[in-house]
Amino acid sequence: MTKDGRTLMLWGGIAGAVAVIGIAWVVIRGATLADELARAKQLAADQAKAQPSGARLDQQIAAVLRAKDDQDKALKQADSVLAPPLKAEYQVADLTSAANRVATDLKALRQRADRTRVALPATLPLEAGLDSDEAVRQLQLAQLDLYRVSLDTIMDAGITRISALTPGRAWADPSGTYGILTAEFDVEGQYEALQATLQGFLGAHAQGVGLRAVTITPGARADSPMRAHLTTSLITPNQPAWKLVPEKGVVAPPKAAV
Repeated sequence: MTKDGRTLMLWGGIAGAVAVIGIAWVVIRGATLADELARAKQLAADQAKAQPSGARLDQQIAAVLRAKDDQDKALKQADSVLAPPLKAEYQVADLTSAANRVATDLKALRQRADRTRVALPATLPLEAGLDSDEAVRQLQLAQLDLYRVSLDTIMDAGITRISALTPGRAWADPSGTYGILTAEFDVEGQYEALQATLQGFLGAHAQGVGLRAVTITPGARADSPMRAHLTTSLITPNQPAWKLVPEKGVVAPPKAAV
């Protein structure tokens, strides 16, 4: 990175981490409630031996059960907001449907780039075709969804050139519940366009896509376009066919027995 370059950890590094930590906090709170439920059940059994009427403890158990149900609903709602599932058209299994999805999306992206006069790379990912292996192909469709949302967001912001688009990495969160995929973009544009790009990715969160990191390099002159390297990411429910594994050194919180 040049002397003037600056790396800002955004959605994936800070907000994304906060989102995943938020999910982890709900899960850990669920484990705490499960512990309390087990403890309350044991107290009820102990009291039943000494006093047949355990109405008060039964009420406490019912209260803990209600709290756990509320927590489960909150976790499900958080999942739908922070890690929405892929649309059905990006989960097709057969090669023909998958290839049609790729062709349709890439054609739409190039047509939009022509209308808005945004320069795209000569070759886009997946234009050469999809893998014959169904499991690999399904992961490629998830990557396509990430490319599509990211490019739409970047072009909406007024960026004038996207000089490179390359696939990034794919891994699972420590619990294996979520899949995380990344993509890399090299773009050029005026300061206002880059600012709008950063803001635009805030609106992409509803589709599970966000900006993980950005490196900005100022132009040679004040009126020269600025260059930026963007890392975008998609967080979505993990699919067994993807065979994703957690990053090394990261472990899931222990599960409490009920």
